[in-house]
Amino acid sequence: MNSLTNILNKLSEQNLPIDFQEIFIAILFSAIAAYFIDWLYKNFYPNPHQSLKITNSFFIIAPSITGIFIAIQYSLPLSLGLLGALSFVRFRTPIKDPEEIGYLLLLISVSISAATYNFLLLILLLLTSYFTLLVRKKYSLKFDKINTTLVLSITSKEDIYENLANHLNDNDIDWELLSSEKNNKEYQFNFWVKKVIDKKSLINVVNNYKKAISYEIFME
Repeated sequence: MNSLTNILNKLSEQNLPIDFQEIFIAILFSAIAAYFIDWLYKNFYPNPHQSLKITNSFFIIAPSITGIFIAIQYSLPLSLGLLGALSFVRFRTPIKDPEEIGYLLLLISVSISAATYNFLLLILLLLTSYFTLLVRKKYSLKFDKINTTLVLSITSKEDIYENLANHLNDNDIDWELLSSEKNNKEYQFNFWVKKVIDKKSLINVVNNYKKAISYEIFME
């Protein structure tokens, strides 16, 4: 036990070889990467205006992660302490779309790459993600037409069923009401879109609806 304590004490006495120029460059790369990932999200995510709050945190998360890993990579006690601290962290608001998790993982990956000064890996991650999203966007129309069953979930503070149904009919959308309910002074309507229509076109139709609503679109 004493030997372990001595080892930890020696490790804690080691000074961090601080190079402010390298640290500044790492944090700068991390911030630039955050801006690029924010651009990817807004240009390639199918429905970005529904989750813009998540992109606001990109510019804080990326430099923070880089700073944390720069601080702990030279200190075993700090690493163990951080591991214990993170075991208490809980996310109370779940992320509904798995694609958002992909953007967060990319953000974490480039932040760690910047913290370990692997700038080539950081650039490769961003370029690979960009070209992958570009190819997917190019062929998404064909993919969406193959998977034509879409579920449109709409939440509103007032009963807009008849008005919304007329709006969908006016835009030549073949739909069927799956369910409707009222919870906590909010109305929720779930529609099954049966017509061969791609997700982007359905988003445009819903965005043209004049009343204040929030919505999600799922593909089955």
